[in-house]
Amino acid sequence: IGLNEQATTAFETGQLDKALNLSNQAIDRFPKGSAHHVLRGRILMELDRLAEAERCFHESIKLNDEDAKPHYFLGIVYERLSRDDLAHDGFMKAAEMEPDKLQYLTASVESLMAQDRLDEAEALLSKRFDGFEHNAALHHLHAQLMVMQDRDDEADASYQMASLLAPDDRDVLGEWTRLMHQQGDHAGVLASLQELRHLHEVEPALDLQLMEARSLASMGRHVDARGAYQDIIRTNPDRLSIWHEFGLF
Repeated sequence: IGLNEQATTAFETGQLDKALNLSNQAIDRFPKGSAHHVLRGRILMELDRLAEAERCFHESIKLNDEDAKPHYFLGIVYERLSRDDLAHDGFMKAAEMEPDKLQYLTASVESLMAQDRLDEAEALLSKRFDGFEHNAALHHLHAQLMVMQDRDDEADASYQMASLLAPDDRDVLGEWTRLMHQQGDHAGVLASLQELRHLHEVEPALDLQLMEARSLASMGRHVDARGAYQDIIRTNPDRLSIWHEFGLF
């Protein structure tokens, strides 16, 4: 096994210091190997040595300007440095070089959303939607974008599609439940939380439990709502805001 392969194995198993040592040896032996610089940059990125990682990715691009990976990882470096404009440039370059790589597209859209450039994000997403129409992650991202634009009906439809395509994704279901609560769809909230408990076998987050209690109260199921509030208080006895809400109920 070559040094770079050994470094990759160490990196993937979380042995970062060993991975960096092996990567340095690989670069000393093969300084023009662009992939070696990409790996070293990724290791340094995980060690939070972002300036050094940035130099590695630039060196990789200099050695091979046809590889999308260093552009993508440069985007991540700039994202961590809160330079969303530069992050977007890196992600877009990678997406243009490998248009079939969904990861690069979603990163480009998310970087625009982080800059509140929502119209541009929507235009970029819409342009590529047909090629990934059966991808849950893309519908999930579209739903989040619609929420940011206060287009709740479109967000609801996208969350529904994302949930259908990825029925095991609890995060999608949780976000969709919060949107339904905001829309006053109390029956939808209760159905979603039942799904979380019985199909996913997880206890919903505290905010979702409170939404359940409120939805039960709004639907006139006061005995059930009282029981829900009491269960929440039993496990969160120090949360004064919940005692206050229960008192108001």
